[in-house]
Amino acid sequence: MGPLLFTCYINDLPDYLDHCDVTLYADDTVLFIFDKSLYNIKSYMSSNLEKLNNRLKLNHLKLSISKSKFMIIVSSQRMNKIDSISFKVDNMDLDEVSSFKYLGIVINNRLTWQDHVNQMFSKINKMLGLLEGIRYCPPLDARLLFFNSYICSAIV
Repeated sequence: MGPLLFTCYINDLPDYLDHCDVTLYADDTVLFIFDKSLYNIKSYMSSNLEKLNNRLKLNHLKLSISKSKFMIIVSSQRMNKIDSISFKVDNMDLDEVSSFKYLGIVINNRLTWQDHVNQMFSKINKMLGLLEGIRYCPPLDARLLFFNSYICSAIV
């Protein structure tokens, strides 16, 4: 009953927020704000964070500030021109990140695949190291099963 009740509480959340797109997936909520003006982005995000926090409190839910992050996505040329940005919720600062993992994909603030590829490369290297360690112990079919289950599934 918990997940169903939670979904009922947050399902209408996008209706309370302005000037942003909202993606809800299980207990992950992502706010997207697109604008050419950095001032507008700051203003919209601050307003929406306050509305979000108030709406959650109204439903006896709590925004996990330690798990909440924000990221500014701009071109390399414009990144150098942006001053420091910060957002607060209940007088606590949100952490700014240059990349984060969302639904299995690592997204960075330049929208390149570099961080995702590096993370996948590291994961596959660890699995290959495990496979190397067991190369003589189990029979070939067990090693193939390990390879197909862990390594090939990570690539696809």
